[in-house]
Amino acid sequence: MQRVLRVAIAVPLLLAGGALALADGSGSHRRREKFTAAEIVETARDIGRREGDAHPADISAASSTWGNAVPVVTFGRDKHAEEAALRVHVITMHGHFTMYTVSPPPGGHYPRNDWLTVVIEAKTGQIRETNLGHRRPPLERLGPVRHVASA
Repeated sequence: MQRVLRVAIAVPLLLAGGALALADGSGSHRRREKFTAAEIVETARDIGRREGDAHPADISAASSTWGNAVPVVTFGRDKHAEEAALRVHVITMHGHFTMYTVSPPPGGHYPRNDWLTVVIEAKTGQIRETNLGHRRPPLERLGPVRHVASA
């Protein structure tokens, strides 16, 4: 049985209004109308760096709705069915991740695993879900998958 850590994090990311906005180093963001392979890789590396691996490999992305993405990336049911139609971007990556963005239980360790999956709300850029697991979720169930970087 696969163990998956589900952690919902509400922090702004680099996506806004369905278009990608990239940090330019000045604290501001410049909007991108197209979610390019390079932008997916940059976003994945930014998230990977926060979760313990600045150089993730096997980066893939797919776009779908929250309702379709939840069973694929969480291997469970959505608690927020009223939000099923929200457009989301799902990014997966392989690496050595330690989820420093959560507090470990008393006496416990930070969660670790090899696959990091992030679900980002397209309109707001908010991270809706962050999961760690030992295998890549089957993104093909969501539609076309862009494999943008490998090891």
